[in-house]
Amino acid sequence: MGPIEIEIRGKLQAAFEPFLLEIVNDSSRHSGHAGAKEFADKMGEGNGDGFTQR
Repeated sequence: MGPIEIEIRGKLQAAFEPFLLEIVNDSSRHSGHAGAKEFADKMGEGNGDGFTQR
């Protein structure tokens, strides 16, 4: 689990206090979809974890 995923998990747990929290990271399914390069060009390159860093 990377630092961004840990941060997201912490925020969700704090906000909702769930009994069970299951997070599925499917960002690898999105990296090569149609329009991904155009989006990356507009938003800046990410680091491959599905999140854009600025």
